[in-house]
Amino acid sequence: MNKNQFIKEFLPLSEKVFRLAYRFLNDSEMAKDIVQGIYLKLWDKRNELKKFTNKEAFVVKMARNACLDKIKLTKNTIDVSHYHNPVQPDYDNAESAQIVKRIIKTLPDQQKQIIELRDIEGFTFEEISDILDLSINNIRVSLSIARKKVREEFNKIYSHGLQRN
Repeated sequence: MNKNQFIKEFLPLSEKVFRLAYRFLNDSEMAKDIVQGIYLKLWDKRNELKKFTNKEAFVVKMARNACLDKIKLTKNTIDVSHYHNPVQPDYDNAESAQIVKRIIKTLPDQQKQIIELRDIEGFTFEEISDILDLSINNIRVSLSIARKKVREEFNKIYSHGLQRN
């Protein structure tokens, strides 16, 4: 793969990779480092990249793995406090969004990742399957469970707040 092909195929993915890394790490400098590291690895392996049918899923998977490695090294926790409302509740205001963000923090890691990839980044189930090495059925079930949990918890909190007023 020559330089122009590499730029054409992989450079457009850099913003998506940065957003993903930033959501995992909640640190823009570390996210930039992850992106840079991934692109260096991709360039080094540029002649092997032809074998990947879904290059975007491959790059996102690299980013996810690099972030998880970074988290293990720094023993940070994933902070999802900056998510845009991934589960659209009926109550559309800033307070509702904050409630949803707090609820998502309590989800198991796999469910957080699936919600992020599906509802934030808009990946297809097939792409998520490639990225997380899970079956499409497993992804659908996990996503459904996660959304149901967020809805239930949101409604509990919202109802409790109405009762106090």
